[in-house]
Amino acid sequence: MIQRIQSIYLLLAACLMMCTWGCPLLQFVQGEKWATMTSIAYDAAVAQEFAGRTPWGLAILSALVSVMACYAIFKFKNRRLQIKWTNTCLLLTVAWYATAAAYVWSRMQATGFETIVPKAGLALPAISLICLWLARRGIKKDEALVRAADRIR
Repeated sequence: MIQRIQSIYLLLAACLMMCTWGCPLLQFVQGEKWATMTSIAYDAAVAQEFAGRTPWGLAILSALVSVMACYAIFKFKNRRLQIKWTNTCLLLTVAWYATAAAYVWSRMQATGFETIVPKAGLALPAISLICLWLARRGIKKDEALVRAADRIR
């Protein structure tokens, strides 16, 4: 049901995670050399050390969270299962940040780049995390309301 606010939160979280595919997450800078990182590639026109490298872990986690959040929308009749899917999405979004940190650290060690400039795309999973938390809270409220109504009968 799209009338439920948690469905909108889940849809927004899915869209935000898919936006990480194209948005620049951060930029490695060292003097005149630079490379921009997105979830699916490094824009390494100036820094050849990044050529041929792809952060597949970020792309897979972004897609997985998006698909799972969309699937959770259609599980509105089974709120307990919907809460489990939402909790899994929350954990995967936190894992996305851990994976991003691992990619950044490994690229800095391998290439010697010293400066990292965060970009706007790095905030998208954090906003998605907030939306997922709000959706979970709304689903739990619905579940409590249904249980209270069942007790009255």
